[in-house]
Amino acid sequence: MLIALITFSCNKSVEPNEKFELKVKPVSKETLERIYISLKNTNAFDSRERVNIIKQLNTNSSNLRNLEEDITNIIQPLVENGRQIHNEMLGYISGSEEWNTLSEQDKNTILNLSDPQLAALSFQYASVIQPNGGVNEAAIKDCVGVALGIHGLKTILTDIFVAPTISGTISLLKFMGRRYIGYIGIAWMVWDFYDCMSHF
Repeated sequence: MLIALITFSCNKSVEPNEKFELKVKPVSKETLERIYISLKNTNAFDSRERVNIIKQLNTNSSNLRNLEEDITNIIQPLVENGRQIHNEMLGYISGSEEWNTLSEQDKNTILNLSDPQLAALSFQYASVIQPNGGVNEAAIKDCVGVALGIHGLKTILTDIFVAPTISGTISLLKFMGRRYIGYIGIAWMVWDFYDCMSHF
C-alpha cells in the first residue's frame, strides 16, 4: 500500500467535494455470472436453506475450511479488481487535505483492506455500474440492498462510484475497512444478489 501512496501522491490536488473519475473498470457481467455459477456448483448455497447450511458449516470445521478454499479461488477476480479500485482511490485521497486530518487509526483502516473487503468493494462497484439488462433500477437497488444487507445503499454507492469525491471515497473506504466480512460472507453477497435478480 505504501507503494500506491508514493506512486499516487504526486497526482494533482483534488478538493474534498471535487468529482474525479475512476479509470478502473468493474469486473464484467460475464465474470460475475461465472462466479455465481461456480458458487452454485459448490452445492453449499441455497437461500431457502441458509440457516441449516450455516449450522452445518459451523459444526464441521473441515467442510468450512474446504469451502473457504473453494470460495477464495472463485472470487479471485473480485479481489484483483478490488485491489485496482482501492489503489486508484488511494491515489486520489492520499495527497488530500482531508487525508492529512485523519487519525492514524482511520488511515490504517483505509489502507489495510483484507482480500474479502477488496472483493466486496469490487462487487459493490460492479453491481452499481453494470448495465441493467432491461431490469428496472428500483429492482436492482432492492437486490443490492438485499445482497449488502443495507437497503437504500445503492443510491449512496452510485453517487460514490459514478462521481466520486475525496470525502465520499474516504467515507466509503472507512466503512469498508470497519465492516468485517469473510470469504463466505462475500459468497453469500453474490449469491443473494443473483438470487434476488432471478425474480425479475
